[in-house]
Amino acid sequence: DPSLPLPSWPPLFLGLVAMTAAVVVATPAAPREPSAAKTWDELAVGLATTCRDGCHWQCHDEAFLGLCGLSSGELERTVKGWWGVRDVWQDMLATELAKQLGLQSQLEQRLGALWLTKVEEWMDGAYAKATAHIETPPQRRVLLVRSISLAKSVSERLSGTSRYVRPQILPRRVLSTLICDRCHKDFSGRLGKCPGCFPPQAPAPRKESETVSPEETQSQWRSHPVAPIDNINWKTVSDAFWCHGGSGGVFLVRLDTGVACVKRCSPAELFAQRLAVEFGVRVARMRLLSSGARCNEEHQMRQGVSGVALVSGDVGLNLNIRKILRFESLAVLEFVNGFGMMGMGAHKHLAGDSADAAAVWGDLGRLMAFDMLINNFDRLPLAWSNEGNLGNVMLGSQLGPVVGIDQGVSPITHPDGLELYLSRARAAIKEAADGPGPRFTAVREAIYCNTGITASEEQVNAMRHGCLTLVREVVERVRKGELDGVVDGVASDVRATFAGRADAAAIEKASAMVTSVSAAFAAIMEP
Repeated sequence: DPSLPLPSWPPLFLGLVAMTAAVVVATPAAPREPSAAKTWDELAVGLATTCRDGCHWQCHDEAFLGLCGLSSGELERTVKGWWGVRDVWQDMLATELAKQLGLQSQLEQRLGALWLTKVEEWMDGAYAKATAHIETPPQRRVLLVRSISLAKSVSERLSGTSRYVRPQILPRRVLSTLICDRCHKDFSGRLGKCPGCFPPQAPAPRKESETVSPEETQSQWRSHPVAPIDNINWKTVSDAFWCHGGSGGVFLVRLDTGVACVKRCSPAELFAQRLAVEFGVRVARMRLLSSGARCNEEHQMRQGVSGVALVSGDVGLNLNIRKILRFESLAVLEFVNGFGMMGMGAHKHLAGDSADAAAVWGDLGRLMAFDMLINNFDRLPLAWSNEGNLGNVMLGSQLGPVVGIDQGVSPITHPDGLELYLSRARAAIKEAADGPGPRFTAVREAIYCNTGITASEEQVNAMRHGCLTLVREVVERVRKGELDGVVDGVASDVRATFAGRADAAAIEKASAMVTSVSAAFAAIMEP
């Protein structure tokens, strides 16, 4: 009633009322949780919207989880800690779930006819990344089984009659299809290449009692040309052959341009190869395969080689190639179409009177001096107390009279150990300059044990001369102040090539080792 007097409220009470009203007005409404799809059309639209880069979905994407009516925990508890990179596995599970739902909701109408191919390619790359450091990784099949269960729970919540049909669990080669660039027909992605345009080459018929010896197989591979390693079309891989060797072995691949090699690569190996180029020592060239988002050459190589290995049916080849493909930092190398400095092939070659055979001895000397520079002890035993490994010396190749393979810088960080090694290197250089002694005698014996050839005095002198020539080239760069620039340039190249995939300290140790040995070379060669 307006005629009645207003109550006299205390000022403090009125202030509290005003503050409460302000809080009520200023407090925003709680964000709405993403709503689950109610129809198949809503589900298809939501899947297209939450798809990342047109090829995968993410486990912790709230929009995707809300669309499916799931929590991140329902996906996370499927992935075990020992599987590898956990986050990648979780995104793989989310993608497998989205794929199962997309197959039922006609997702190709929104993402295009090739959406499934793009998803499978992403899954292949993600699986390789997630299991790179796992000796016995779980199969992708575990995700398929779990995704089927999750897809069923999602589809049963949609209105209308459930469209869920349990899909048949098929091998990956049936689920993954690719389109050939030449004939534009689809084919199994597990083959790596179109079987119509690149039919597998059937081997010549052999008698049942006839077997192929390892020597015959290697001779067949040596007959192929050397492929350039700068630009390789991995879709043209038509055959593969595994060879035993250091760092997990190496496998040869036959391409449309010839043969190339693939193996695991370390910074020490790349450092040695780049340094060999600087000093004109012939070793097999190598190039780290790119693995970036824009040009994932490493993934292309894995697809091409895996397809050929599967078609071959050779269990041993499959196991050995799979072992190498699990490694990170894979490199493509020049194929050295010759033979190791061992056995009858090397004996016949060294016993010949060709110009190439005569050039071997001087090149061996240069290679031994280079090995001393980087402390590569796994070849000829000039400065080391071992039997050597002459399989890392290749002869009879079109690349040169002598080609080194499988070399690396071996730093010595302990001061006493480094001084002991430098004393051996000084003794070897003294023999190269003054006359053969126990060091070159050990080399001569190693050559005889591996090839049956006793190096003549003239041939030993050629090795001494080659060794001393390279030592003098190193010393000349030291005295001109150029060596530090050479070593720093090689180290920068290696760091840039590995781009965070290698320990920077290992590269610095390699640089320090080469610098220390170079200084020792210069000290003993002082006039």
